[in-house]
Amino acid sequence: MAETRHNHNHKHGQKKKTSKLVPILIIAPLLLTVIIASVFFVYYEQSKNIDDNEIVAKINGVEISAEELSARMAIDEEYVVNKFGKDYKEELNEDFWDLEVKDDDGNNTNPRKYLQDMALKEITEYKVQLEIAKENGILSEEKATYKAFLESFKNENKNKDKDKAFSEKEYYDYYYNKLKEKNVAVLSKKGKPLYADDSVLEKWFDKVKDEKYKNTDSYNFDIYYAYYDDKSNNYNKDSAKAILKNVRQAIKDGNDLNFVRNDISRFVFKQTMDINNANAAEKQKNYPNFYKEAINLKVGGFSDVYLGVRPKTKKKIAYFGVCKKRTAGGYSSFAEVKSEILENYSAEKYKGYVENKVKQAKIEKLENFSKVTGLD
Repeated sequence: MAETRHNHNHKHGQKKKTSKLVPILIIAPLLLTVIIASVFFVYYEQSKNIDDNEIVAKINGVEISAEELSARMAIDEEYVVNKFGKDYKEELNEDFWDLEVKDDDGNNTNPRKYLQDMALKEITEYKVQLEIAKENGILSEEKATYKAFLESFKNENKNKDKDKAFSEKEYYDYYYNKLKEKNVAVLSKKGKPLYADDSVLEKWFDKVKDEKYKNTDSYNFDIYYAYYDDKSNNYNKDSAKAILKNVRQAIKDGNDLNFVRNDISRFVFKQTMDINNANAAEKQKNYPNFYKEAINLKVGGFSDVYLGVRPKTKKKIAYFGVCKKRTAGGYSSFAEVKSEILENYSAEKYKGYVENKVKQAKIEKLENFSKVTGLD
């Protein structure tokens, strides 16, 4: 990892310059990569050297090397470039990392400091999770080091083809997601901080069931439709839609299909459609705009006129629906979703558990901390 990291330092003394140009987000990915590489090459040439092995910070007494901080910053730098491009319309150029802007709270902020703080915060969260793993016998002291992480990264990619190998960011995410799973499993055991019996999980279920476990109501619709761009008639899209609007008004006025076919168009047809918990995903996929309105219709309600494609025949139609029946779908039972409830409960509680430990973490920035980013 040391050989691929960027050095973010360069000498100060230049006047800070603000450029209000095109946001970096619209730059093509390849061009963005070239620009980032060229800008950081300039920084490297002007940098103050700092040894990779120099300890620049401590988190709960655990040493953080210049290499580790710099490697994390190299992963996060593109995010910061895009954030300042989007939020502040700042273009990436040779002065970018020294720009001074005001955030939403009116405080001064700077891309270089933002990147440093972001990297340190993420490393703190990782170290806290490693502490949890050590305390619970998941990792030994030796296996919880940054050196061990790098060795694991190297071994993971050793037998992979180049196009399938992990990038640094991908491996960070992979490694710590796996660690999180192990931590959650251990902490969810009886007597541990995340343990929850059925009574706790049932209360959790009641709290979230409206948002996550409410079944789709069951609906029955009369669907009126006409084909367009089809050999069976000469309608185009606009005329088919106009005809269906006239049909909708006629049905609202109390007329039936016979009246429609005699007085408006013999090419209008009618069929029924059911939407229920079993087929909701399919109907949403096939008729997205209609579905969005349909599931909010009351009995007797008429939808707007929509254009669509029948999934089996691939024929194009203009159509609208009339809600004839609606039955409340109820909820999934606790027994049906208990394992999912446990997983979601544990994940949220673990997140809070880690966040609390991060807040309590003792973070020490040592003398040469800012040299990694050129902030000194």
